[in-house]
Amino acid sequence: MGITTFSKNILDRVIEKYNPKNVGEYGSQNLYLDAELSTPYSNVYYESKGIEYTCFDLSKENNCLVYDLTYPLPDKFNDNFDLVTDFGCTEHYGREGKHHLEGFYNSWVNKHNILKVSGITVNENPKSGHWQNHGFNYYTEEFYKGLAKFADYEIIELGESCAMGNCESGKNIFCVMQKNGNKFPTLDEFSTLEFKLS
Repeated sequence: MGITTFSKNILDRVIEKYNPKNVGEYGSQNLYLDAELSTPYSNVYYESKGIEYTCFDLSKENNCLVYDLTYPLPDKFNDNFDLVTDFGCTEHYGREGKHHLEGFYNSWVNKHNILKVSGITVNENPKSGHWQNHGFNYYTEEFYKGLAKFADYEIIELGESCAMGNCESGKNIFCVMQKNGNKFPTLDEFSTLEFKLS
């Protein structure tokens, strides 16, 4: 996806309030500010705020760490990041070109594991019923509410956004959460959360 002006405004609020020292970003993200490509990659934004930048992506772009996040990350990344972001990545996480529950779950386990306790995760991904044929996993607000019940997360912000003004077919669900402990749902519990496959 990329980081839009709307996404940046969320990040600005989070950074001002929580002062993260580093970020683990899912995907090598472009910056699209005011609907224009402002700079090739989002590391420019984070580094301008004094935040150490790391991204995970199979693309090999922007000095990213090349890992398939549908499989567990090495333990060396656990509890590393004050801020973990997912701007349009986990909707694509499946295996063999389709939805794969365990792979999708692992992408969330990894996100949880690399985030420090008291850290913040910022997520913005396609809403169910929008972005048709864009990915494998589509989000609802109820997904995040359910996740917060199973995990040690506090929801700070939750809502819908329109990607670059496209409210007809391009809505996203965004959620900012704080990790308050290490509890996380099992695969069976995760499978009961309200996400869609289209």
